[in-house]
Amino acid sequence: MPVAQVSCPICGASNKTELPSYHDWSDVQWKLVRCRACGHRYTDPMPTDVELGRMYADQYFGDQGAWVCGF
Repeated sequence: MPVAQVSCPICGASNKTELPSYHDWSDVQWKLVRCRACGHRYTDPMPTDVELGRMYADQYFGDQGAWVCGF
């Protein structure tokens, strides 16, 4: 399960703006946000290490992997 991001992973500020887009993977939707202090954009909630490992498993980098489409 994704982990809620309370503050910006770059500057630590908690003021963020939800962006009109999201990342959808394996029936989980991660909204994209922008930090109002430094402008960094990130997913909220953040994927766990296990989810990141599954997203970027070996097949991701294969000839037909998601990276080919620019994801």
